[in-house]
Amino acid sequence: MRIVPINSEDSYSNALERIFQLAETAMEGTVEYNELEILSTLVEAYEKKEYPIEADPIEVIKLKLAYKGLTQKDLEGVIASKGYISKLLNYEKPLTLPLIRLFQEHLDLEPKSLIDPYPTGWQKEYSPFINYIEHKWKDKFKTQIRSNYIYITYSKNDVSFEIRDKFIRASSRNKSFYEGKDLAKAINLAVKKQLIIKGILSNMPKRVISKEHITQI
Repeated sequence: MRIVPINSEDSYSNALERIFQLAETAMEGTVEYNELEILSTLVEAYEKKEYPIEADPIEVIKLKLAYKGLTQKDLEGVIASKGYISKLLNYEKPLTLPLIRLFQEHLDLEPKSLIDPYPTGWQKEYSPFINYIEHKWKDKFKTQIRSNYIYITYSKNDVSFEIRDKFIRASSRNKSFYEGKDLAKAINLAVKKQLIIKGILSNMPKRVISKEHITQI
């Protein structure tokens, strides 16, 4: 076992390739398994440094409030009603253009930091997955977030994942290969069919979002 620092894209790519190899055969308690764990830790540290997750519009607002020493109450009646502000900061309501203008005026926020769509309501369950593919695999995946669905496409092989409340449809070239409630199962199936590269699973968020959605991978 020869471990080298991961401090460049080349060493990062080499480490990922080795992880994919070891993940297929390494058994717990072996030298190969120890190598897999060490490489995974090094890769995770490199990704945190090189591919930080950017703040979404709601996080931008919360950070600005903290910076100015303000609280949610300071927005009530100025930006919107108490109920709406509460729902907005809990990702239950979207930012509208009039609200963006008010945040620009009262918190000195740049409109461009608030215009990106973000998951609300039931979509919040998929936020870690969306952040992961947008920031780690942004050149390969495109995400559309609308009020009643999330549409994710893997541009290389024309694979799509249509996510609606409690329903997921995965397709390749407009032909469905999975319909159900488990996003992890749909992704695994796409990998097995060699429609998506295996690397998508290597550092998938491991927190359980929902028993019906993404589970431990």
